[in-house]
Amino acid sequence: MLTQAKHFIENEVARKLKDWYFTLMPSQSTVFSPDRCCLSLDEKTIFFLHVRKTDQKIELLHSQALDYQGQDIKIRLAELVDQHALKGVRCSWILRPEQYQLLQTEALPVAPSEFQSAIRWKIKGLLHFPLEDALIDNFSLPAAKQATSLNTIMLVVARSSVLKPIADQINASGLRLTTIDIQELCFRNLTALYEKDEKSSALIFLREEQSLLIVTNRQKLYFSRNLDLNMKAIRKALESQDSNAGLDALLNAAALDIQRSFDYYQSQWRQSEPARIFLETRTPCAVDLHGLLSQRLNIIVNKIDVAQYFDNKANVDLKQEGYFLPLLGGVLREWEQSYATGN
Repeated sequence: MLTQAKHFIENEVARKLKDWYFTLMPSQSTVFSPDRCCLSLDEKTIFFLHVRKTDQKIELLHSQALDYQGQDIKIRLAELVDQHALKGVRCSWILRPEQYQLLQTEALPVAPSEFQSAIRWKIKGLLHFPLEDALIDNFSLPAAKQATSLNTIMLVVARSSVLKPIADQINASGLRLTTIDIQELCFRNLTALYEKDEKSSALIFLREEQSLLIVTNRQKLYFSRNLDLNMKAIRKALESQDSNAGLDALLNAAALDIQRSFDYYQSQWRQSEPARIFLETRTPCAVDLHGLLSQRLNIIVNKIDVAQYFDNKANVDLKQEGYFLPLLGGVLREWEQSYATGN
């Protein structure tokens, strides 16, 4: 009886009190609330995460994969907002790789007010859609150490006609969309948790077709590129007549590609090659990729230890649900004072 009463007070009463407070002070609710949401979308599924910051860790309170085929995104999200009292809670949206384009270019010697017009003129020939439809943001990259190197920036380019309708639906659901982020910077936020020294880190995220490698140091993203190694290629190798030979050839080529990326990082920035390498997969893999790559790279390849920083009350199985891993990095941006992020 006492347990039931305690649960009622901690959940139902607390939620109603929170809702009442937010109706009185709506402008303060999103500023001081310890709750954050983060989501990403593919063609038919919304991946959703609800977290709360405490003095010790970030609590993972709820995760869900929602099918929205045949329904508006707004309707499916509004159900979650109502169920978990999330009206007005700050939300980050993590874009899929096919929803944006990264372009590296030299920094322009113009005033901030002139940047948009100047950069649009510079990249107009690189876009495959009308320039008027382009949304352009940027972040700085650490200066290379080559004598002829110029200061460079990374441009994030997306289509307004694609992003705006989805953003409008997220806001209409009751959530408050405050950040649109990319996976490269979300993973940078995760490796940054380990960077309390001068050593570099690398994270490999194996997707279905287009995998990602990033290199970071002191909470800053230095380098990112796509890898040919992916989940589809691994499955194909395992299904071949001589699966061992096929997988060996695939992983040997991948290890050489990764090592060449590390060599480029060393030559450009005069940094030591990564002392920490993390490997994550979007979907489960039938072989021990960590062990196999560790042998070929001569360094232990690990998984991100999310339990060190997140209290997993939602029981998110990140070994099975790599779709949620970028979302964990996404929520870290919302608390940059506590979790330092660079670029």
